[in-house]
This record gives sequence, C-alpha cells and structure tokens, in this order.
Amino acid sequence: MQIHEFQPTLLHSKTLLIDHSDVFIGSANFDCRSCLINSEANLLIHDPATVSEHWAMFEDDLRRARPVTLDSWRKRSLFQRVRDFASFQFRDQL
Repeated sequence: MQIHEFQPTLLHSKTLLIDHSDVFIGSANFDCRSCLINSEANLLIHDPATVSEHWAMFEDDLRRARPVTLDSWRKRSLFQRVRDFASFQFRDQL
C-alpha cells in the first residue's frame, strides 16, 4: 500500500479504481459512517473508455502528489502531531 499527499490543493475526490476494469465514483467516503448513516450516492461504471479516462486523471494527480512514508510521518512537526491527536478525538463524528 502506498499513501500520497496531493500538493497543489485539497483534492476531495471520491473515486475508486478497480483493476483497470471498473471505476466507482460518488459522494460517499469509503467508511462505515458513509455506508450506514449518511445519505450518499455512488455509481459503479464498467465502461473501458470511462475507466481509461479516470486512470489518466489519477495518474496525472499522482504526478503532483508527494509520497508519505512511515519515516516522514514519524518526523512530522509537533503542531501536526497535536492537530492529529485533536482530530482523532472526534473520529466518530468526522
């Protein structure tokens, strides 16, 4: 598994690409809250042309993203650690 942080701005995309054969897009986050509580809408697309377009967009976004490694995460600033801890306290509501 790899984690990348998009650099130019916040990327609020809800896209799941599956084996170059399907794309799953919509408003839901991929978590239990979105699936069980929130009113969300998603669409599973099985169209080669559409899937190819989404892969191209993803690869373009990935070129503008920074890999987040375990080492870099461990070296984050005190401010970021405090912010992460505070956010974690509200994990059930977020």
